[in-house]
Amino acid sequence: MRTGDHVKHRPTGETWVVAAVYPTEGKLAWCGWPPGQANIADCELVHECTDDEHFKLVTDLRKSA
Repeated sequence: MRTGDHVKHRPTGETWVVAAVYPTEGKLAWCGWPPGQANIADCELVHECTDDEHFKLVTDLRKSA
């Protein structure tokens, strides 16, 4: 998983766009409000973003920080 991918969070059934992945902690952060993190193990990849989608979201997130 990487920034821009879409994942389904199994415990809630929600689908999120991934903002960041923290593999050493086993967590990912999602885009949206409220901000938060979830266990990677609880998420299933439902759409793998393209390289262009990934780059655009990373760029947009950097601009908003």
